[in-house]
Amino acid sequence: MREPAEELRADPDATPPAFDGLASPAEVVSGDRTHDDFFDAVVTLAEPATTSSTRW
Repeated sequence: MREPAEELRADPDATPPAFDGLASPAEVVSGDRTHDDFFDAVVTLAEPATTSSTRW
């Protein structure tokens, strides 16, 4: 596998993002329609779809 171009490589001295400060998806996305709309947006569906009863 080839190495990525220099401009595409991460800065080794950069500070990583503080992911612990983010709200969990379960706190932000709740309810049937909101959950389904979020799913549609994430997977970029052209038409609305529903998911199974499995939640995060």
